[in-house]
Amino acid sequence: MENNYREILIKRKPRSTDGLIRAGLIALTAALAVLGILFMPVFLLGALAAGVACWFILPRLDVEYEYLYVGGDMDIDMIMSRQKRKRCCSLDLKDLESLSPWTGNASGGKVEDYTSGEYGKNTWAGVYRLEGGAKTYLLEL
Repeated sequence: MENNYREILIKRKPRSTDGLIRAGLIALTAALAVLGILFMPVFLLGALAAGVACWFILPRLDVEYEYLYVGGDMDIDMIMSRQKRKRCCSLDLKDLESLSPWTGNASGGKVEDYTSGEYGKNTWAGVYRLEGGAKTYLLEL
C-alpha cells in the first residue's frame, strides 16, 4: 500500500492592521509603566495587564500555515511566531465536493482563509460538504 505525502508551508503576509496593533500595544504598555513610575503606582497594574496582552496577542500576528497531505487526508496547522502550533482543521478528500481556482466569490457556505493573503493563480477554493453544511476553504496549492 502506497501513501502519497506532501507538505506545504505558507507564510501569511502581514496585514495592514498588524503594525498598528503591535505599535499600539507596546506604546500602551510603555505609557502605563511610565505613568505608574512617575505618578500613581496603580498604573503599574494596567502596564502589567497590557504586558500580558502583548504576550498573548503579538505572537498571533506572525502566522504560517502548514498543509500536510497524507493518503487522502489533509491537515491544516497554524504556526504562530514559529513556536506554537495549532491544528485548524482536518479534511478528508472524500468530503470534497469541488476544487477550483479562487475567483473571489464563495459557492458554498462559510469561507475559511488559510492563505498568505495574496490571492492569485495559486489560490484554490475547496468546497467541502460537512455535517453542518458546506464550507469553503481557501488554500494555496
